[in-house]
Amino acid sequence: MSQAELLSSTGEKDSYLASLDTDAAARLLYDFKFWGRPKQFMPEGNYLVWLLMTGRGFGKNWALSQNIIDGVMNKGYRHVGLLGRTVPDVRKTMIEGESGILKLSPPWFKPEYIPSNRELVFPNGAKATTYTAVEPDQLRGAQHDLVGVDELAAFRQVNGHQEAWENMKEGLRIGVNPRVIATTTPRPTKFMRDLVKDDLTVVTGGHSDENKTNLHWSWYSHVIDPLRGTRRGRQEAEGLILEDVEGALWTHDDIDKYRIPELPNGVGLKRIIIGVDPAGGGGDEIGIVGVGKGSDDHYYLLRDRSLIASPNAWAAEVVKLYQEIQADRVVGEKNYGG
Repeated sequence: MSQAELLSSTGEKDSYLASLDTDAAARLLYDFKFWGRPKQFMPEGNYLVWLLMTGRGFGKNWALSQNIIDGVMNKGYRHVGLLGRTVPDVRKTMIEGESGILKLSPPWFKPEYIPSNRELVFPNGAKATTYTAVEPDQLRGAQHDLVGVDELAAFRQVNGHQEAWENMKEGLRIGVNPRVIATTTPRPTKFMRDLVKDDLTVVTGGHSDENKTNLHWSWYSHVIDPLRGTRRGRQEAEGLILEDVEGALWTHDDIDKYRIPELPNGVGLKRIIIGVDPAGGGGDEIGIVGVGKGSDDHYYLLRDRSLIASPNAWAAEVVKLYQEIQADRVVGEKNYGG
């Protein structure tokens, strides 16, 4: 519960606000320690990554922006990185969104946004540079003391790794207390499971209901309530990484056990197929994988290019992958119109 919610619950909020002069009341609007809940404040202790892994609507983006503003204004951070999935994601969510840095920065500490330089410049000279997961080379050579990452689990991963994340960590080597603040709704990938288990990661979880006083009831009625008691609800509302389904043919442990970075020496591929599983609409992911049958009669997953995209965009991705791995054939499910 935030300090504001506590005062409201005890009936003391109005009297508290009335006791403030005009300047103090104006500043209170931008006091995130007053409005925020304890889970939304950067934890104390020795760690590298604070992973805010919660349900939708928890207030992750708000917490990310507020802690970056507080870090630059009060904690001495000067070289900030802002990493999102794509350019529109970074700009519309992390910078200009309702819970973005420009919206939440107090008037006396509002940064100047210079899109051509991919940076925000704060009044004290600190800078925040923007990066995207789809252009990981942007992060090569860049150095930061604080990095904010939005929706980490949505970044494309190859062989259990995320290139932009790895490049970012290599540059997190300046300042007295370098940190990463990463927000995400969870997905059960090897990358996310490994990150959660890392000794240098502190994980904060949370349910969508914890922010109920700040969101319209209709959103909960139409989005969250139908998910209650379901497997998807455990991920999207409760913010939990879902482990294997009971009775599943393929478990995460089995997949990780047999994962290899490249084909064994002397093994060639007798046949290469691209499998395509079209989505049924509603923003579902299109499955696109390249697989091969080896000369040792084992089967190998070569690429996973699954994505959420328009038909033209995902079809172009299939053609690109076909050429990249020199496939023999594309096999697609015939549902949803073929």
